[in-house]
Amino acid sequence: MKWLALIAACVWYLWRVYSLSYSPHEFPDPKYANKVWDRRSDYTAALGMVTVTGGLYLLGIIHAWWLVLIVLVVSIFLVPLLQTGFIALIIYGRATKVVLRAKFGLKLTSPWLAPFVWSYYLTPEEKQRALKP
Repeated sequence: MKWLALIAACVWYLWRVYSLSYSPHEFPDPKYANKVWDRRSDYTAALGMVTVTGGLYLLGIIHAWWLVLIVLVVSIFLVPLLQTGFIALIIYGRATKVVLRAKFGLKLTSPWLAPFVWSYYLTPEEKQRALKP
């Protein structure tokens, strides 16, 4: 059961990192989207810190309470840096995909997960307008 919780936390963290790879400045209300992005970024970093610490504990690498605390404190500085790198890697991967599709003459499409991510950054009014035909 612990492993299932760890896997769920990892998937949740990766999804949140992926959702942070979209620029809030591209949305109709960039001020609102940027506020949402900042809040999601902070919570995602906290989720990453807890996931790293919990994963090391579940793997049996750390045992003592003071060691768990040290790992948590170190991850406060390390996880946001890694998270920034993950976001950059996702953006680079999407850009590479677009370039390769254009180079080979394939149809350019938006990422299939994009509509799910966009829903975070739209205001309630924009979501209602998007649902109306």
